[in-house]
Amino acid sequence: MKCLFINPDFPPPFIGGSVVYYYQIHQAFSRDELVVMTAKAPGDAEFDSALPYKVVRTDCMCWSSSIGPKWRKLIGLWSQFLLARRIIRDEGVDVIHVGQMYPGMAMGRLLSLLTGCLCVVTVLGEELTSIESVGWLRRQSVLSALCKAVRVFTISRCTQKALIDRGVHADRIVMLPPSMDPRKCNLAIVQEPAGAEMLKCRRILLTVGRLSLRKGQDMVLKAMVTLTEYPGLHYVIVGQGDEEVRLRQMVTELGLGEKVTLVTNASESEVAWFYKNCEIFVHPNRTLANGDTEGFGIVFLEAGFWGKPVIGGNAGGVPDAVEDGVTGILVNGLDTSALGHAIRRLLDNSDLAREMGQNGIRKCLEGSWVSRSSELRRHLEEVSTARTAAFPSG
Repeated sequence: MKCLFINPDFPPPFIGGSVVYYYQIHQAFSRDELVVMTAKAPGDAEFDSALPYKVVRTDCMCWSSSIGPKWRKLIGLWSQFLLARRIIRDEGVDVIHVGQMYPGMAMGRLLSLLTGCLCVVTVLGEELTSIESVGWLRRQSVLSALCKAVRVFTISRCTQKALIDRGVHADRIVMLPPSMDPRKCNLAIVQEPAGAEMLKCRRILLTVGRLSLRKGQDMVLKAMVTLTEYPGLHYVIVGQGDEEVRLRQMVTELGLGEKVTLVTNASESEVAWFYKNCEIFVHPNRTLANGDTEGFGIVFLEAGFWGKPVIGGNAGGVPDAVEDGVTGILVNGLDTSALGHAIRRLLDNSDLAREMGQNGIRKCLEGSWVSRSSELRRHLEEVSTARTAAFPSG
């Protein structure tokens, strides 16, 4: 088996759950089994040299995904197609694995028709649930190619249902949910961040994740205004993203300057410190009007590793990451009152919080990245075998 994985989202850096997922899910592959085609990034040469498989980097993936003139994006897509076809020929690829539905799915289908390789795809969630927001022609071409993929890998029951609703046969769908990110779940790496001294006497609520509207940091800020009976309560937001300016404005407008800390440059060791020292992990995600939603939520497993009770939004794939009433509490991510009630419930009941934290430890250990990666490798070998049986001459 020789697989070509095509996706611009690949480390470095490790920003975003999809990047973590695609890095970890390929750890069982060797150089003889996998070639990754992805975008160039600062520090990629040193990073790639330590990987057990081959990585081909190209600027054309940056062109097609960035904001810019349409002609530049088209050149980028055409360049990607030509490069992928050359890799398939030179490396003896027999399975194409697409990691991004658009434009990857239509490109993977065309490459499959031209080269005889079989095409599989991983769909994490938001790219499918928000597909109604793209143009009709693009949407139809992607969905048509998706339904013809020989395997469709996904990470949650929510996305599985969305795939079936879009016409994908259930017997072609394979569930490969993520595990925790080991880079943030290691007792040996914990490092106290600057300014941590002022947090040590506080009861810390923590959110770790990209600063985006669907993550729900804004709703926690609104809830903080109502939690006046907890004078030592402090909310720490860790992450980067396009919501930073708005969140900082909200902190000022709501008078929360002394009760909120926003950290945009935390190292993995410092993130581990925040997990270790928080009392509750809160991430009231929600589905946006355009369908954008949380595919799973690796951060809930990370919090579970540290034995922390969690509060999540009852949207997207999060019910697969959070067992409501067992490892944490699920709420409507748009209901500030429900969110405040859940926070109070855990702050006032240390036994319940401790029990949920212990259950979180159990859940985060249910499946390892090693087993997930080995399972992906097994499925790709089956696809490769099926192709060989259909085309014995190669």
